[in-house]
Amino acid sequence: MSEQKPIRYTHAAFRKKEPDADEFRLSEAETLWATIAHMAGVVGLLLPLGNVLGPLIVWLIKRHQMDFVDAHGKEALNFQLTVLIGFVVSIAAVFAASILGVILLLLTGLAALIYPIIAALRANNGEHYEYPYALRLLK
Repeated sequence: MSEQKPIRYTHAAFRKKEPDADEFRLSEAETLWATIAHMAGVVGLLLPLGNVLGPLIVWLIKRHQMDFVDAHGKEALNFQLTVLIGFVVSIAAVFAASILGVILLLLTGLAALIYPIIAALRANNGEHYEYPYALRLLK
């Protein structure tokens, strides 16, 4: 079997393009800003609500200039909002003296660290990434 190259997407029209097509060349700035949108959520975990504010700022600044960043920014923001909801539910469960709350808190924290790194790597490669388990609040 021959090894297939991943299909990349043009996010303005969501049409599939082959990775070698000349008409589909992302600039380094587009992939950099998309990567920053995902990593801003990880860095933002150090500040209260920073995990949401980081991707939100990147998305608001670049969404009209770069379709690729618009799609990745929405995806990062949707995931970070899901993480925020997960943290709130987990903390409430911890205060209810539930071991389930502690487990949920640990799993949410791991997901908040691992998935954005995977998404940033995909964005840096010019690929679209959809976070698993993320609520689609922004479309």
